[in-house]
Amino acid sequence: MRARNALTICATLLVLTGCGGGGGKSSRGSATAPVNSGTPGGVTSGTNPGGGGGTTPVIASDALISSFNLDELIHVDAVTGQPGNRWLVGNGPVDVASWGNDAYVANALSQDVTVIDRLANNVAGTIDVTSQPITGVSFLSFLDSILKPMVRPTGIAVTPLGTKAFSANLLNVTVINTTTNQPTKSIIGMAPINLGNILANPSGALNSFMASPVPGLGMAKVACNNDVAVVTCLITGKLMRIDARQEQVIDYIDVGRAPIGVTIARNKAYVACAMSQETVVVDLVTGQIRARIRGGMLPIDAATNMAEDRVYVANAFSGDISVIDTAADVIIDTLPAGLSVTSLLAQMGITLPATGGNSVMNLLNAFLQGYTTGLSNPASFGNLLLGSSSSLLSPGALVNGLLTGFLAFAGVSQQALNGINLPAFGIWSVAVAHDPNLICSANAIMGDMAITQAQSRSVNSLMGLTGLGPADVSTVWRR
Repeated sequence: MRARNALTICATLLVLTGCGGGGGKSSRGSATAPVNSGTPGGVTSGTNPGGGGGTTPVIASDALISSFNLDELIHVDAVTGQPGNRWLVGNGPVDVASWGNDAYVANALSQDVTVIDRLANNVAGTIDVTSQPITGVSFLSFLDSILKPMVRPTGIAVTPLGTKAFSANLLNVTVINTTTNQPTKSIIGMAPINLGNILANPSGALNSFMASPVPGLGMAKVACNNDVAVVTCLITGKLMRIDARQEQVIDYIDVGRAPIGVTIARNKAYVACAMSQETVVVDLVTGQIRARIRGGMLPIDAATNMAEDRVYVANAFSGDISVIDTAADVIIDTLPAGLSVTSLLAQMGITLPATGGNSVMNLLNAFLQGYTTGLSNPASFGNLLLGSSSSLLSPGALVNGLLTGFLAFAGVSQQALNGINLPAFGIWSVAVAHDPNLICSANAIMGDMAITQAQSRSVNSLMGLTGLGPADVSTVWRR
């Protein structure tokens, strides 16, 4: 367990400093609503036949979050903030994508992908991403034993048609047939291999292959539509563009330092480049860079909504979420993603006044509010005299009354605090629910999941839900 905890801490710090795989999303584009490893496909709501969640919540609020620390996938109702079903997955889950009734979880430590059937409430399969020849050529299969330890899935995305999944494994990309849940091809981040040259001059071709640069090193996250898959190459600073139908590399695009999260909207890829502090917009068809957008500190993940008119970027250091208008490719808002002050005080049993004031009378009114309403009120003056366990003599009630009165006297109300959030350093992942007002994020340092209501800017924090380490959020979209 100590080794596991040490690995968790190291992995978290590596990614947050731009030196390791990050947690993010993946998405798609095209006329069909994209499927993103943080903003996924759809599911029909209904009764879940097993597990702790009971009935599956309405489609608008379904959210899934993976926990690297607990080896679990957790269902959360984003409206109520209540956790539901929990499923054990592989070792070290880093990313999750959803399509239909299935969830796909990329497990970095066990080197596989767990498939969860949410309606049947069970594990539908485990996909070994190392089972295909890693180089993609059987002639070079002798290299597999050397390369296999480096094949660690850290990103997963499903096409809008739901027929294929792409797993980013640091060293390569695995193509998965989602009908059979079997890997069908490995795409390595190196120069294309010419089988004819290998057969004509095996030793020369092998020397050339081994001496070739590796533009795709450090494949972290993946997003796809039915035509194109894009993979962030964290170490080399490139975006790998793949023909999703032919399953071949198109090119490598220089985007910035430490690209991690990626999502697709309006046939453009939005790449969160952590160390160069920008979100780079790439045209999926031409591969041309359309814009470089600077926002929060250490952008680490990106997700889009169903309408594809907004992209949300999670900023690890500033602990907030940048909102990008995809028509103009500019930041139009910054949303809170940390634990709200009002949520923290509520968990301490402190109730804030609905309105503020600046006079002694207001102070006295707030402090004495309800104290003289009779013995039937636990907070009344009569109960104070009785000294019951719930009376004002209890520490919690005394703190509540004193702080309530002080804040009211200072002119501070609950409404005034709704937009103030504690530092959320360590935000790791972001996703948008079927309801575009619900923005979900995960914090790798605090082990929290935060649900931000975009309109009210209020934040509901599920503290310690996932434990220390990478946690990826994926929401469920109706198709």
